[in-house]
Amino acid sequence: NSNYELLSIPGNLTITPAPLTISALPCTRQYGQDNPDVKLDYNGFKNNETAEALSKQPETHIDADKSSPVGEYPISVTGAEAQNYSISYEPGVLTITQADQTIEWTQDFSDVKIGDEVDLTAAASSGLVIEYTSSNHDVAEIDGSNVKFLREGPVTITAIQIGDANYHAAPSVEKEITVSPIHVETISLNTAEECLE
Repeated sequence: NSNYELLSIPGNLTITPAPLTISALPCTRQYGQDNPDVKLDYNGFKNNETAEALSKQPETHIDADKSSPVGEYPISVTGAEAQNYSISYEPGVLTITQADQTIEWTQDFSDVKIGDEVDLTAAASSGLVIEYTSSNHDVAEIDGSNVKFLREGPVTITAIQIGDANYHAAPSVEKEITVSPIHVETISLNTAEECLE
């Protein structure tokens, strides 16, 4: 422009770190298990960059261990560093659910007779107390973990564990038992006469 003297004055372009959010994804495990590996979600990388662009990788922490009861526990994320990113974090949640349990009962009842008293030995994998029921109280009477056989005949003893806040109920286990009469040894009349002589 003929009316103006043009001067060129240099300026500065300031490139600021781009915002990057690192989120812990929710995860689930059963009571008594190890904590799972936490997966992370990254939102904000530029120029097709990935987590490899970080100079220091993030760390996760869960305030729960194998003995922690059923419930929800926060997953914190910290420690990531990158020259080109301003990093913020979103916590996740670990959900601990009830664990499964089973009952093992290998006890043999093949030779049970009237009057026998037997300690019942079923065991739950959880370590919780087993309860027992009898299908016929006239044949088998339950008292805690002890059974007394009162009459001959068939009866089913069932081992039960109903679970608690940390365990599901276990599948019940049944023992079908036939109670035999008391064996009385008899002798013939001739033998009895010989004994008298």
